[in-house]
Amino acid sequence: MKCPRCQHENPPTAKFCVECAAPFVQACARCGTAMPATAKFCPECAHPAGAAAGPATRTPRHLAERILGSRAAIEGELLLRQEQPAIADGAAPLR
Repeated sequence: MKCPRCQHENPPTAKFCVECAAPFVQACARCGTAMPATAKFCPECAHPAGAAAGPATRTPRHLAERILGSRAAIEGELLLRQEQPAIADGAAPLR
């Protein structure tokens, strides 16, 4: 089997190239189906091989909701800080 990365000839049962260690079997980024290294598309879901899955598919839903909720709270807090004058050492704010 010829390595798609370095063109080195490998034994037919090799899982990795003996020259550059490139894997001969890759997994689909979307569904996890095993694909040959020369595949251009996943045979299961037709996702392009080598294309990364988006953050929505890599991040579990419950974590994504917490992250987005935290971001909204932080943005709201930043807006409040911009609108309110800073009070230092207990002094009354200047108006």
